[in-house]
Amino acid sequence: MTKNSLRATLAEPARLLLLGVWGDERKALAADARFRLLSASTFSEAAPVLAARTVDVLVCDLDVYLFLRRAPEGPALEPAALPTLVLVSPGEEKRAAKLLEAEAADFLLRAGRYLALLPACAHRAASRRDLYWEEVAALLRHEINNPLTGVLGNAELVLGEGDAIPEKARRRLQTIVELAVRLRDVVRHLETRLAEEAENGGNGAPHPGAPSARVSGGVAR
Repeated sequence: MTKNSLRATLAEPARLLLLGVWGDERKALAADARFRLLSASTFSEAAPVLAARTVDVLVCDLDVYLFLRRAPEGPALEPAALPTLVLVSPGEEKRAAKLLEAEAADFLLRAGRYLALLPACAHRAASRRDLYWEEVAALLRHEINNPLTGVLGNAELVLGEGDAIPEKARRRLQTIVELAVRLRDVVRHLETRLAEEAENGGNGAPHPGAPSARVSGGVAR
C-alpha cells in the first residue's frame, strides 16, 4: 500500500465548501463520514476560506461558479488547484456544456436520483489533489532529476581525467558540478515538499493541471 493509499484509508474527512447548495444536497453530503462541511452564504464569507486554501473541494451551483470565475477579486478557480463540483439544474445544460468542454470543473445534473451520486462525485473531486501531487513529483524525478544526474556524472568523469584538462576548463567544469549539485538539492527539497502536500491534502500553490471530462448517465465527470 502506498503512502497516499494509506492516507486515503485513514484520512481525515475532506473539507467541502458549499455555496448555493440545496438543503437535500447538504444532507446527502453531511451523512457521509468522508466529508466535513464548510458553509458560506455569500462570496464575502467564502473568499477568506478560499484564499487560505483550507478547502479540498468547492461544491456550488452554476451561477455561483460562473460568478467566482469572473470576479476580479475572487480566487482563480483552476480545476486542480481547487477541485470543483458544479451542480447543474435542468435547463442550464447549454451553459454548463462550454465549461465541461474546457474541462473547467466536474458537473452533476440535478435530475433523477442524483443525490445518491452526489457523495461519490464529491469524493472523486477530493481525491484528485493527491493524484496531482504524485504526478508532479514523478515529473520532477523523470524530467529534471534524471537528466541532471547525467550532467553531474559526466562532468565529474571529465574532471577525473586530471592534468589532461586545462586549468580554465577545469574551473568551468567545477562550476557546472557545483551548480548541478545545488539544483539537485533544490529538486529533492521540492519532492519532499510535494510529498508533504499530498499528505496534508494538497493545500499548496495553484497549478495548471486539469481533470479529464466525460459524460455518463447524467453525470459529467
